[in-house]
Amino acid sequence: MSTTLRVTAPGCPIATVTRDMTKYRFRRLPVVSDDVLYGIVTATDIMRYLGSREVFSRIETGHFAEVTSLPVRELIAGELHSTTPDKKIDEAAQEMLNRNIGALPVIEDSRLIGLVTEFDLVRAFSAG
Repeated sequence: MSTTLRVTAPGCPIATVTRDMTKYRFRRLPVVSDDVLYGIVTATDIMRYLGSREVFSRIETGHFAEVTSLPVRELIAGELHSTTPDKKIDEAAQEMLNRNIGALPVIEDSRLIGLVTEFDLVRAFSAG
């Protein structure tokens, strides 16, 4: 699990989140408010939004900034799946496969303490 996490706030503009994800080469960012996990935004979420009809319906002036200035919370939908620090790694891997997700937030005492990603699993399985 990765424990040094870069996170974003629900009110952060989509443009800022996109810039940060590109700058730090992240495919996903946890969205956190008052130390509580609100959701996870992924590069796929952003691309899906930017290619949607919704984007074109929101543009009034023709400036792209109109649709990228919206808060990132607009992109978060669906059920949030998480795990705990005591879950076995093979169980976490199986859950990620079953749910077709690339990461599981690790929650302890209602707080985000880490993130298990596909890369973390590859590293763990290759080491042991």
